Amino acid sequence: MSTTTKRPNRCAFATEALMVRALHSYRFARGEAENDGADVSADYAPPTYEALTDRYDKLLDEWASETPDTISDTMTYLDLVSAIIDGELISRRGDDAGPVSSERDFAYAQELLNSVRRRLNELDTDELIKDERAKLTGSRLGTAVVKTAGQDAEVFQLVASYRAIEREVNFSRKTSNRSESEINQLCDAMRANRDRLDKVRPVTLRGVLAVLDLGSVINDPEWWPDEAIAGLREIAAREGGQ
Repeated sequence: MSTTTKRPNRCAFATEALMVRALHSYRFARGEAENDGADVSADYAPPTYEALTDRYDKLLDEWASETPDTISDTMTYLDLVSAIIDGELISRRGDDAGPVSSERDFAYAQELLNSVRRRLNELDTDELIKDERAKLTGSRLGTAVVKTAGQDAEVFQLVASYRAIEREVNFSRKTSNRSESEINQLCDAMRANRDRLDKVRPVTLRGVLAVLDLGSVINDPEWWPDEAIAGLREIAAREGGQ
């Protein structure tokens, strides 16, 4: 089963991958209904599991490492990562396991996040340059940008605190310089820190990037930075309106 006949753009590749995942879930549900005695003869017969897996692999192998061009592309990449995480949670309940193995899917998700980070780093650099130019010119935009950047102070503080506690936990486990109960207390503090971060919405690209980077060290497939993604969507809408 081939991918799109034309070489897709970055947004199209991600939406096509989401479509393949949806088709895979539909095939699973259709099969379950048929096994339970439902008449599905009039319903759409999707491609085979093997064909869907092949199409999905080809898309992700070719495109996951490509840096998204626009904020819209970036959001679609993140939608695909979210779908991969949701798929893993669904498979744990014994339902549709997705087009590829969890190990391979998470590898694709990591590659997608790396691509998103590269794009955000580029935008972050542009924002820093704009910030410095605005300071020099004393423009009205500059005042707004500096003020907005300062609003992410809590985000950076929480991210730094989480990373500091996480390093201490790892060091303690390697050196056994703390008791198990003390390490558990640190882990509780780390989780409480993360819970606080979950409630703070970044308003700058630097803030969003800090939260997404933190996701690379949080070993919890059920954690998803909802506020950071919501903040990125607001930034995209704001930038699009200028």
